[in-house]
Amino acid sequence: MKKGGVIGRNIQHSLSPMIHNHSFLSAGLDYVYEIFDWEESEFSENLPRLRQPDFFGANVTMPYKEAVIPFLDKISDRAERIGAVNTIVNIRGQLIGENTDGEGFILATRSFFQGLLGKKVVVLGAGGAAKAVVSALVEHHAEVVVVSRTGANFQKMVARIGKERVLTFKSFEGENKEYHLLRDADLIVNATNSGMSYEKSLVDFSKLSNNKLCVMDLIYSPEETHFLQQAKANGLRAKNGLDMLVFQASLAFTLWTGVEMDVPLIQNKLKGNL
Repeated sequence: MKKGGVIGRNIQHSLSPMIHNHSFLSAGLDYVYEIFDWEESEFSENLPRLRQPDFFGANVTMPYKEAVIPFLDKISDRAERIGAVNTIVNIRGQLIGENTDGEGFILATRSFFQGLLGKKVVVLGAGGAAKAVVSALVEHHAEVVVVSRTGANFQKMVARIGKERVLTFKSFEGENKEYHLLRDADLIVNATNSGMSYEKSLVDFSKLSNNKLCVMDLIYSPEETHFLQQAKANGLRAKNGLDMLVFQASLAFTLWTGVEMDVPLIQNKLKGNL
């Protein structure tokens, strides 16, 4: 039996074991996927276990997506641009780091948003999730605007991605809300964790009057954040981050096994489990 799992902290409620173990079973693979909830002191001690022949690799989540990089033998160009790894593949004892978050996001958009070439996409946030999304959007030739509360994370992002199409402006706080920068947007993406705690949306969609606008929140629990509720109340097409979770998992699944995940099967499996 091949072993692997998700490495992180406080991740006992992760959906990844359900996704991967059901996929292994349906594909007839003798693999098992576990939760590795490691404290910082355990992380460096336990990570070398992944080099053993019976480990296929692992996913990496917060707070170790950046911390894991020095422990790996190689990382992909995509992971280098993002500055984070969410997937480790064990190839004959060598640990290779990849990042499937950005491409998982792109695949998730296709069910409700057609074509990114030349489209204006506003990304709220400049943290780890935002970096993966912005990098993928730039690869797909979208015009990207980043909203960041502070400039530090944004500057790190631009330094890695190195694209002049990535712009920034201040967040929507105080009286000088720069909504004119959103009114011609094609897609707005919430890549912050605000929907988990804030009782209001970061954007007042009633001020936009933009019927072509699509909206996506990377959060999938709760299933519908205030951000999505407001978007839908104003007649906009909107979706949460569950499909992104599944698609990034499907890309990792193929890296480990060489087999494609049955994505519709997993999407149906997850319904009612949130």
